[in-house]
Amino acid sequence: LKCLCFSFPCLASFGPQVLCAMTDVISCSIIASSLIGFLYSVKQWKAVASVKLDGHPNDTHINKGDSSPDALQKMKEIGGIIQVGADAFLYAEYFYLAIFVVLFTPVVWMAAGKYAAIAFLLGCFTSTFSGWIGMKIATYTNYRTTHECWSNVTKGYATAIQGGSVMGLSLVAMGLLNLMLLILCFSKYGSFESEEALYEAIAGYGLGGSSIALFGRVGGGIYTKAADVGADLSGKIDNGMDEDDPRNPACIADNVGDNVGDIAGMGADLFGSFAEATCAALVVASASEIKHDWNAMMFPLLLSAGGIISGIITLLICDAIYPVK
Repeated sequence: LKCLCFSFPCLASFGPQVLCAMTDVISCSIIASSLIGFLYSVKQWKAVASVKLDGHPNDTHINKGDSSPDALQKMKEIGGIIQVGADAFLYAEYFYLAIFVVLFTPVVWMAAGKYAAIAFLLGCFTSTFSGWIGMKIATYTNYRTTHECWSNVTKGYATAIQGGSVMGLSLVAMGLLNLMLLILCFSKYGSFESEEALYEAIAGYGLGGSSIALFGRVGGGIYTKAADVGADLSGKIDNGMDEDDPRNPACIADNVGDNVGDIAGMGADLFGSFAEATCAALVVASASEIKHDWNAMMFPLLLSAGGIISGIITLLICDAIYPVK
């Protein structure tokens, strides 16, 4: 421990108990798993970004079905329009969410203390960022998956899995790392009467995640259903068009709604569920006889860390066990 402090003087500001927590096997495993999750999600993002939207000029077995000659250009244009629409919706939604956070944070401060308010703010930010990551990678991957399916289904499936895993891995990794750092910082710099009080303040992290998830899931869900019903009423009933007929402009709103509701909202909701469950387990454990056992208290976080590694292993071997052809 002394050698570590000598090599990294900035760590000397932490107390011995917190430094021990940072250097024990359990804590290192949690932090390392989070970083691995981040790195693998970056790898997956780069894999999606490497897809060239060139129409597969050298592929002799390409199958575009009954696509029009300018299908590639239209694909890019429509994909860009959906991206712009999803961004516009999220910016509008997050503007009102920011107002809610500003108004509700003082309420949390008065009801549960300043540390709970800090945890609440961090939870709100993490949940918002989770939804944003999900929406960005989804709108970025959608038409690239379609483009790859022109060549063969295997390439399209690989692109879809790579895009989806970015949100899943980065969401859990970010949520886990932020929670771990929050516990370490509160342990060092916080002033608490007991272990129970510390972890009750940590519960604000779950409250922040759930609050944003509520608005993201409900707001996005209402938008996507309204757009879906509007597209069906104007297209199918009034004009006898097929599902997602390109002549129906409401299809763009429908596709935007699918992204912001089923992906951005789902991302925030997933983080909220993860944060709630983990914080609830910590609060319950802090009221038991294991509250002074650091390794035992970190078991809920260790489960999530194990889930990150298990998810990466699954992504690596799923094609070998169940190949898509």
